[in-house]
Amino acid sequence: MVKNSIKAITYTLFLLFLMLSFTVHAEESWIKKTTINYKATYASKYMWRGIDLQDDAPAFQSELFCDFGETGFYAGAFYSIAVNSRQRWREWDEIDVYFGYYNVVCPDKKYSLEYDIGFTHYYFPQQVRDVDTQDIALALKLPNIVPLGGSNLIPRLKIYYGWSPFSNEDSGLWVGLAAMYDFTLPPSILSQQNQKLSLKVETYHNDGAQSFEVNPGWSHIMTSIGTTFDWKGFQYTPEISYQWSLEDTVDKENELWFTITIGRDIR
Repeated sequence: MVKNSIKAITYTLFLLFLMLSFTVHAEESWIKKTTINYKATYASKYMWRGIDLQDDAPAFQSELFCDFGETGFYAGAFYSIAVNSRQRWREWDEIDVYFGYYNVVCPDKKYSLEYDIGFTHYYFPQQVRDVDTQDIALALKLPNIVPLGGSNLIPRLKIYYGWSPFSNEDSGLWVGLAAMYDFTLPPSILSQQNQKLSLKVETYHNDGAQSFEVNPGWSHIMTSIGTTFDWKGFQYTPEISYQWSLEDTVDKENELWFTITIGRDIR
């Protein structure tokens, strides 16, 4: 019953998304302001909510993201394949399709609240549909609540509810807590203006992680550091991350990995 209700809510949100996108915001202005961004990423490991999905095998990932011109609506697609050990990991080639809505409440106030509501379908083209999953997510951020050293320490809460639409696999709930902080770097570095060094600390609690058959509880603590710089119309983002694994059924070892992303606005 709960799963059917979630499906009904999901498809209702999708219809509302289409209706609002093409009626309420039907002015030519939002179409002109719509942006599309493409990213290609090399990841030395594919880490997902504390789980090393491909057992240290690197992955190539790409993403197409569309922001519908200040309406708050967005949509996109994500693709991931293992670079090494293809014979072992090709069945876990992954295509995700997502859409959502974001907004800000009281943007100029100290208690400003950013929220993001989204839906994602996880599709594995090399397998039967029974392994596909979906989730809905709510993300909340307080961007102005903790001023610190010329910037702001930003707390974030993410709540995911996932289920398997084509099988009887258990549903799952994840709760992610994070703190983020950006340092502004001197303009002489890479000749960039307003260059920022982004820091993040994050931890997750799960109730069994859906079909992953892990013990419920706090799974890991992850830290990351990265930056983005522009050159000839491209955005380059190197990032390095380290994870302290707290639950052996999620990951038996601590993890160190990096990602290198190249992005470009194509509209």
